[in-house]
Formats: sequence, C-alpha cells, structure tokens
Amino acid sequence: MLYERSAEFAGAPARWWPLLANTDSLNREAGLPEVTYEFQPRADGTVETQAQAKKLGMTVRWREHPFEWIEPQGWSVQRDFANGPFREFRGGARIEPAGAGVRITVFCDLTPRGVFGRLTAGAFAAKELTGLLEICRAWEGYLAGRSESPYPRRTGTALVDEAALAEALAVLKRAPVPAAICDRLARHLREAPEEFVVRMRPFELADAWRLDRRDVLRTMLYATRAGLLELAYALICTACRGAKDGIGTMGEIGREGHCQTCNVGFKADFDRSVEVRFNVHPGVRREKPRLYCVGGPRNTPHILMQQRLAPGERRTLDFLLPAGPYHARIVQRAEAHVLAAPEGGPQEAVWTRRGDAFDPVLPVLGAGRVRVTLVNAAAEEALFRLERQDWSDNGVSAAQISTLPEFRDLFSSEALAPGMDLAIRNLTFFFTDLKGSTALYEEVGDASAYALVREHFAFMRQRIERNRGAVVKTMGDAVMAVFSSPADALRSACEIQADVAAERTAGNGAARFLVKIGGNQGPCIAVTTAGVLDYFGTTVNVAARAEGQSMGNDIVVPAALAERRDVAAVLAEFGATTERVAATLKGITGVAEMMRLRVPARSPCAGSAPAAGLKPGTTNPG
Repeated sequence: MLYERSAEFAGAPARWWPLLANTDSLNREAGLPEVTYEFQPRADGTVETQAQAKKLGMTVRWREHPFEWIEPQGWSVQRDFANGPFREFRGGARIEPAGAGVRITVFCDLTPRGVFGRLTAGAFAAKELTGLLEICRAWEGYLAGRSESPYPRRTGTALVDEAALAEALAVLKRAPVPAAICDRLARHLREAPEEFVVRMRPFELADAWRLDRRDVLRTMLYATRAGLLELAYALICTACRGAKDGIGTMGEIGREGHCQTCNVGFKADFDRSVEVRFNVHPGVRREKPRLYCVGGPRNTPHILMQQRLAPGERRTLDFLLPAGPYHARIVQRAEAHVLAAPEGGPQEAVWTRRGDAFDPVLPVLGAGRVRVTLVNAAAEEALFRLERQDWSDNGVSAAQISTLPEFRDLFSSEALAPGMDLAIRNLTFFFTDLKGSTALYEEVGDASAYALVREHFAFMRQRIERNRGAVVKTMGDAVMAVFSSPADALRSACEIQADVAAERTAGNGAARFLVKIGGNQGPCIAVTTAGVLDYFGTTVNVAARAEGQSMGNDIVVPAALAERRDVAAVLAEFGATTERVAATLKGITGVAEMMRLRVPARSPCAGSAPAAGLKPGTTNPG
C-alpha cells in the first residue's frame, strides 16, 4: 500500500539535503517517540539492528535495515515489524530540481498485518506525510532567512535555570573572549532544541553563527571553567565516522575503541579518532543524549551513496559525482577500493560484487554526471558504499585542542592515563634556545640575567600563542612549542627572529643574546610526563636536533617542510632567505637535508608588541 505526497519549495537541492538527511532531528520534530537500539553481530561481519519504541502505550519492535541514499537526491529505509498493525514499512524522501527550486516527495509503502492494519494504513500515511511536508514548509522559511532555527516548534521550550545561567555568563564575560560570542552561546543554551546542546561541536556552531572558529572554541573552553558547559571526548569510528563512547576526561581514553553499529574495532589516534565535544552543564539545563534515529545519512555525512542489493539484484543509478578522491566499498567486506574520480574520466561504469570483492576490479569513473550499475552476483545481500576519503574539518580533534594555549592553561590537569600513549598523525614542533645566555649571567649577574630570560619567555609565548600555537614546556633557557599547522609554526618562528632582529637594531636589552630555532613536522606520540601532556617520537627528536644546528638569528627545518606551498608563502611574506645544508643529526640515521632560514628585521608597526602583561587568549592588535 504505497502513499506519496509532493510539494514544491524554494532553494537548491544541496541546501535541502542537510535538513532532510538529519533523520534524528526530523523524527523529533515530527513528534515520533525515542528509540532504543540493539546491535547484534552477524556471521558475515555485518550487524543486525533491532529497535523498539513506545507509542500509544504499546512497545513496538522492529528490525531496521541499513538506510539507502544518494546525496542530495534522497533516502529510504525499510523496517520489518515484529508486532503492531504493520508487518513492513518502507519510507523516505526524494529531492528533485523543479524550476528555480525543488520538488520534495515523501512516501511510505506499508504492508498491513491483518484487518486493523488495512483499515488504518491510509489515515496513518496521510497524517505522517502531511506532517513531513509541513516541516518542510517551516524549513523553507529558515532557508530564506525568515527564521533563525529550522525547528521553531521546539525552539525556546527547554527548562533552563536562568539564575545559574546568568551567574555563569557573568563569570564568562570576565574572560578574554568576545562578549558577542558569550551572548550568542548563552542564547543557544537557552533556546536550542535538546539535541543541539549535547555533544556540541564548536566548529559547526561557529559556521552556523558565521563567527571565527577559533574564537568560538576558546569561548567554549572558558565557558566550561565558568560552569556553562562540560568538556567531553568522543571516540570516532574510522569506518562510519560516528561518535562512540562519551568520555569525561582525557585520562579515560584507551588505545582502542569499538563501534557497535559497524562491529569493528579501531585505534584511538589523537588527531582523528578522539574528538572534543561539549555538553550544557546540568546545573544550567538538564539534558541527556537521546536517539530518535541512528542510521540516517546525516550521521555519516562522508558517505555520498549507500545502496542495499538483494542476491542477484542489478540496479542502475544516475547522480552527480564531484571530483574525488573516494573509497568504494562492499560493507560486508572490509577492503576499500580507491576511486580517484578525476575530471574528464569515464561517465559510466558497472560495479559487480562476485564473492568477496569487486569483479574483476573497480573500473575507473570520472567526475561529473555519472551512471553506475551495481550488480550483486553473490549469494548474500550486499551493501555498496561510495565514501569521501577526505575527513571533515568540522570536528576539533584532541590533537588540535592540545595545541591551544587556553586548553593547556585552563585544563592543565587534563592528561592521559599513566602509561598511555596515543598516536598523532601530524603536528609541527619547534624548539628554541638562547645563544650567549651563559655569558650574560656572568656579565650582569644572576638576578638581572634571569629577569631578561623571563622577559624573553613572555616575548616568545606571545608570538607562539597569537599564531595558534602553545608552549609545551620550558627547559632552562629553551622553549618547546607545538602547532597544528606548519604555516602557523613557521610564521611564529619568523616573527620571533624578525622582532629579535628589530630589538637588536634598536639596541634594546633583550638583544644581548641570539635566538636559535629548529623545527619539524610529522607524526608523534602523545604521552603524559610529570602530569602534563607531552609529545615524543622521531618528529620531535628531529625538531630538537634541528635547533642544535641553528647558529642563532636563523631557523633550521627539514628542506621538505620549508618547500611546502603554505610554508613557502609565509617565508616569502617575511622576505626570508634560504640556504640548503646537509646535516648529521645526533641519533638520526643518515644525512638530513635541511634548510637554514634567515629573516630580516621588521619595524615595530609590522606586528610586534610588548611582551609584558600578556593574558591567556590575548591577541596582538598590530
């Protein structure tokens, strides 16, 4: 018994897709009940999803098959009910271009169980489908800018302790963060629907509010200390990229995680699998994560296409394929095939599953409007996926936040469990030291020399932090700094040398010694030493040895790092000169190809600022 309803709306399909694909929020808005899920591993390596919900005093149970979709064309899902008026339900939504807007079709295909199911199917379908199109009408206003929220029915309905919110907000506004972001965050905590105040992702909020990502993240860190938010960590499955296992502190993170929905284990590397999330503080608003749909397309936004084929089934799909790279995968078999999808490649292909793999191999497919025929020649069901290889930059990884000075200052107690070490794929480090500091101590005495060294540390910290880096530790006269971006690291190093040269030209006291800087970029290990988050590995060792190659008033880094496009642009901006050198680094096998960089002095108006009085989070106004 198939029922459909359609209507036309303003807006492009790509703008409608994130709303219709967010089936969890869609079900909440439609007034459907909360769902409890169980995931049962199967012999073929897949997972069977069992679900139940209470409706009209009855507990309804069903098996939920994997969602099927093509972005941004639409989605569908099949549910096999164990009880209730229907034996089977298949429903979904289609988005088709229509003039300057779209035509949205919502549908459900019902198989009744007995007379009662046949009698009620029409009324059930009419109510649900009409309600979905009414939600779409509200979304049309949101997309046109007539509403701040896509869910006006649930906006501003939460129970909030206004006194607790006001008290915490007053504390937050004394922190060195923009007052406008404080007010925007408070309004969000007061008005947003429940699913948007738990497991919050700072960069997603910043993009939605059209505000600077780093400023929003910094504000949320200070908001945690003020009592508005709680900091948490989520393990991210490397297969479905969904958040698993909410973790309260860094010390609770283990080396491995497990995804129930995928039935796979994965290593908890710091820069992909561990993500920072925020929850509203229960003293301000008491909410808890609840599920209304676990399998919708928005839960796995990296998957462009997912299709479920019965044994022997053949299906042809037409869709727009942006330029790659992608992974094509048969979910029952873990192996993924790389699909480059270059411009100008073939626009048609046949993907056949025979046995455990694609047969004979995955054919080439180019970017653009494509036609793909899927063939399941195996004796069991097959789930075909086309996944974007690139990871979204919307999440804040534990590796990223560990390079934030506010995090290291405000959450200095956050550390990995004793004996725990986690891999990080890519960070940039530099080490600095003072050349001539020993002679300075002898020349002016310990007290005066130490005062100059402390002034130097403040000078360094300011230039590290305003370039989105953090001081990991100081060792005598030396500094170890960490950055998530190589360009930020080299910009900071260039600023330091340019400003020290300017001080020397002006004859200031801080110019009594030269600064040596060496750096490197690459994978490392995060560990806890002396209760502080620290980093070890070959990348760190090479950075330290590079500093040993510095003669003062220069920066020494591997040639490959200096030749990166983003780093080369920074060096050109500062007018740096380069000298290629071959160096033997202690403890490192072979001869290393290094680059010695020298930066000319710059005038104070170019961005230097006094080092004294710097507060965490303060940026240079120059």
